[in-house]
Amino acid sequence: SRASSSKMAYYVMILIVIVLTTSACTSIPAGPSGYLAILPGGTIFIEFTSSNNHITGNVQVAQLSSDGSQVESTTGSISGTISGSAVTINDENAVLTSNGGNISGIIQGSDLVLSFPEQNGQLKPVRFIHATMLDYNATVAKLQHEANQTAAAQAAAQNAAAVQARKQ
Repeated sequence: SRASSSKMAYYVMILIVIVLTTSACTSIPAGPSGYLAILPGGTIFIEFTSSNNHITGNVQVAQLSSDGSQVESTTGSISGTISGSAVTINDENAVLTSNGGNISGIIQGSDLVLSFPEQNGQLKPVRFIHATMLDYNATVAKLQHEANQTAAAQAAAQNAAAVQARKQ
């Protein structure tokens, strides 16, 4: 009957949506995958390609200098493995870690969550959102704006101190 074939078509459509949704949750898109973490005073962008459970790519870190008046950046290579949703990244140039060790994590939907070792030995999860190089550049531009404002405020304070010193 016509009602049952409409009902069947409806169920087939629902099944297709479920399959597409669940398969998209754990897959890595073809081509380079980019992931961005925005942290207080800095940002990290990881981009890699995957082939036969191996990943290769680059990491870029931009952060404010200790006085906040400049943006400092570091770039390095990464390699690693991926199995299902589990990811292990080898920080080849010690950009992400102080010793260049491995960082483990998982892909959750379109995000990458990496566990970074802290000074106290605990692991701190950091969520990276799926992003492009343009997203990273926009975040770095915001950091640069913040650094420029800090540098201008520091220069104004130095000028005010110099004027005050001359008055004495």
